[in-house]
Amino acid sequence: MKSQRRALTIVLITMILATVTFAGCAPDSRSGASVSDADAKSAAPGESDEDAAADQDEAAPSVAVEWTAQSDCSICHGTEHSSFEDGQTGAFAHAQMADDCMACHEDEAALSEVHEGITMDAKPAKKLKKTEVGEEVCLSCHGDEDFAGATASSEVLVDSNGTVVNPHELPENEEHGQIVCADCHKVHSSTPRENAAQAVCVGCHHSGVYECYTCHE
Repeated sequence: MKSQRRALTIVLITMILATVTFAGCAPDSRSGASVSDADAKSAAPGESDEDAAADQDEAAPSVAVEWTAQSDCSICHGTEHSSFEDGQTGAFAHAQMADDCMACHEDEAALSEVHEGITMDAKPAKKLKKTEVGEEVCLSCHGDEDFAGATASSEVLVDSNGTVVNPHELPENEEHGQIVCADCHKVHSSTPRENAAQAVCVGCHHSGVYECYTCHE
C-alpha cells in the first residue's frame, strides 16, 4: 500500500513539473508577444513590405544622367515621345522627327544645364518647362507659308465685344513681338491650338477685351 502511494505521488509531481515547464515556454497571452525571432521582426511597429522595399530603394545608389545631344530622350520624356503617335497633336504631323528631338530642341547649352544633377531615380519628367523652341526653328521649315492669309477669315480669336483678331496678324507692339509659334502651337499636347491661342491672349487681355486702352487709360 505504501509503495502504491509513493508511486502515485511521483506521478503527480511529474505532471506538475511538466505543466510548469510548458507554461514557461508558451506565448504571453496578456501581451500577444511571440517567442520566435521571425515573429518579433514582423511585429515591429510601423514596418511593412512597402517600407522594406522603400528602405532598399533608398539604399540603392543614384545614377547620374549624362545628357548629350545623342541621348535617348524617350527614357524620361515618354509622354512627349508617345505624342508622335497621337493624331490629336502637332507632333503627329512631325512624326519623321520622333527620334530627332534636337531638330526642334536645338539649344544644347540650355538642355545641358537643365539636366545637371538629374539622376535616374528622380521622378519622371512631365513637361518641358525649362526649354523653349524659338520661332526661327519653326520658320526654318515653314517660313514660306502665308499664315496671315490662311487665317484671314478665322474667328478663333473673338473677344467679349465681338472684335475678331487674325492670330497671325497681330498689331505690332512689344508684347506681341515676344509671342512665338510654340506659345499657341503646343506640339506635344492634344489641347486644340485655338484654346491655347485664347489662353495666350487673356494672359494680358485679362478682361477678355482685345482692344487696348479700354481698361487702363
